[in-house]
Amino acid sequence: MCLWCAVPVRGVAYGPECLGAVLGEEPRDEPERPRQSDPILILVGLGVALASTVLPWTSFGEGSGVFGAWSLSPRWALVPAIGAVLGTVLAVVRVRRAGPQQRLDIALGAIAGAVAIGAVLEWFRPPFPSRPSVVPWVAAAAGAFALVVAVRCVLEERRSVS
Repeated sequence: MCLWCAVPVRGVAYGPECLGAVLGEEPRDEPERPRQSDPILILVGLGVALASTVLPWTSFGEGSGVFGAWSLSPRWALVPAIGAVLGTVLAVVRVRRAGPQQRLDIALGAIAGAVAIGAVLEWFRPPFPSRPSVVPWVAAAAGAFALVVAVRCVLEERRSVS
């Protein structure tokens, strides 16, 4: 055996014809499963959006107090507020269930998207005559984050099936 062909394995040099027998078979490629942390990240994103509904969403007037996103009058802030509650509950269910849950991930993605869009619309259309605070952007970013993670979960589950 020449120096170029010698492969050291556990202190012994082997040639290419014996190397397979010493190392064994190559491991089979198993389909990738969605990471366990992904549903938790969806829960974190929607939880942050839910926590943001406790803060003031405007600088004065309606929505300027505690629970600023919650009001009796119809506003865009109700979309992320209700969506964050529903999404957080579904995300807790998703975290507790093991294995792929593609339909639940799709539903969580839709809810997270609604949270993000509703928060952005509330920032652009606050109640008259108030000004929006930065809190709707926190909810929008948290909803967008949860949406991206949910889409990633769905794509990974589809890849592992096919």
